[in-house]
Amino acid sequence: MIAQLNQNRTIEYRLEFANINEEYQYEIRRYASQKMLLQMAFQEQSSEPNKMRMIDPSLKDAELLREEAEMHARWDRYQEALNTQELAVEKLNSALRLMGYFF
Repeated sequence: MIAQLNQNRTIEYRLEFANINEEYQYEIRRYASQKMLLQMAFQEQSSEPNKMRMIDPSLKDAELLREEAEMHARWDRYQEALNTQELAVEKLNSALRLMGYFF
């Protein structure tokens, strides 16, 4: 039924933020969500140490980027904070893909 209703249509979702600080806060929440997903994935795949070794550098990079973004935000440099936080989220997404989870 839904497939018939949406046949030949594209559905687009767009997030709009009041300001850059709000968008940065959204990226912080995305980072936290990805970290939770990774913790669940680790529990499911704890018997695969080789995969974990491949993922570890991405996790370390993500944490360093998150800390850098936080520093930018403390100095009210929200564009830099946002850009860096987005990179941190992407590192976590890369780790999830390496574990076989695709979004």
